[in-house]
Amino acid sequence: MTINVLVIDTDETFSQNLAQRLLSEGCQVFTAASEIRAKKIIQREKIDVALLGLSAVGLRGLSLLSAIKRIRPLTQVILMLPAEHLSLSIEGMRLGAFDDLLLPFDVETLLARIKAAYQHKQKLQQAGKAMGSRQRPRPVAEGGTSEAMEAAEAAAGEGDPGSLQTDETEDR
Repeated sequence: MTINVLVIDTDETFSQNLAQRLLSEGCQVFTAASEIRAKKIIQREKIDVALLGLSAVGLRGLSLLSAIKRIRPLTQVILMLPAEHLSLSIEGMRLGAFDDLLLPFDVETLLARIKAAYQHKQKLQQAGKAMGSRQRPRPVAEGGTSEAMEAAEAAAGEGDPGSLQTDETEDR
């Protein structure tokens, strides 16, 4: 089971350290330090779980959460936030976040939540496939995707396990 994880945080050192740890656990990891880069990755890659850091971006991060859910509804988002931004957690859950973690967090706890988020996505995909056999897929808005199409994408194949994907020159 390879889990495709996108780490979104403006602190590139934190992102790279977290990415290395997730790689050692067998995840395929993508990193983004900007909203633009994160959206490009979400559109291009089949991300299972996005880790969204809200430390520096606060409310702007919630608009990114909404964009992620609009582009790939089945991607599960885990918010990473400091205690002073705890109020964002409730709004994030309302917008479709799977879970949240207060900074600093234990990496083992994060790994358990990533696995739970991935299993939740798998259940949603199975439910979508079952519904897809009974009805036609919904039309897709420009730049978006339906659950049925995302389920079909997931069935098409897996990424290469254990690789870190960054393209730092693209957004600079």
